Amino acid sequence: MHKVSLSKIISYIILISWAVVVYFPVYWVLTSSFKLPVAVMQGATYFPFIDFQPSLDNYLLLIKQAEQLNIVKHFLNSAIIASSSSIAAALLGSFAAYGLVRFSYRIGPINNENITSGFLVSRMVPPVTIVLAFLLMLKQLNLVDTKLGMILAYVTFNLPLAVWIMRDAFADVPYEIEEAARIDGASKWQSFWLVTLPLVAGSFSAVFLMCFIFNWNEYLFALVLTFGDAGTVPILLAQSSTSRGMNWGRMSSLAVWSIIPSIIAGIMLERFLRKGVLAGSIKG
Repeated sequence: MHKVSLSKIISYIILISWAVVVYFPVYWVLTSSFKLPVAVMQGATYFPFIDFQPSLDNYLLLIKQAEQLNIVKHFLNSAIIASSSSIAAALLGSFAAYGLVRFSYRIGPINNENITSGFLVSRMVPPVTIVLAFLLMLKQLNLVDTKLGMILAYVTFNLPLAVWIMRDAFADVPYEIEEAARIDGASKWQSFWLVTLPLVAGSFSAVFLMCFIFNWNEYLFALVLTFGDAGTVPILLAQSSTSRGMNWGRMSSLAVWSIIPSIIAGIMLERFLRKGVLAGSIKG
């Protein structure tokens, strides 16, 4: 009979416990979306059909109030802003990363390594310290509360991460492959676009998905830089708090719909991570 070691049992206990901690909030939101206001006010209940009788009233009410709450508009804004800014950040990050890998730059004592480190350091700046600067700049450009303004803000914030990941991805591509393409008559742009970039498509996709998850869930920039026309899903969720208190049913049902794109993106990102396409970006 196969014996399970004590260390493996402890590992399983730790992993299961951590999984419960991580996924319990999602479970709580999901079950709360099926609770009537009476069930919510009764206190903590965990199991449908046992602790409370589930109902679709919150979802049906959400459908009735869709036009009043501009639900479609907010979801469409999030889809456009998150997708466009993620693609732009991944592309611009790829261009910058390729330049840092294939060309040498020197401005006084500053070289390629310093520039790369500068990108990473800028990503570590807390968003709350720069959001006011974005507001002032976008105001001068008449881009406050516009999709374009939000896209520019998100591209700027995600660009350092894209450069950092794509730089290591391009560094793993042998330069001889590009030289062979040029011998066959390809220009520098063609060798990059048709040869090198397809070889790092996995890392490119991972960058896009990571940026998309951040952009879809981002709240601070959306709160400060929008007032209504370019409002995103997190702003819609925040509107569940009214003068009468928090509308838990509406917020939970909205949250269920809002996390679906992030879950899909997370599953896709996990596939790329499992295949090792980000191995170059996490090497020491």
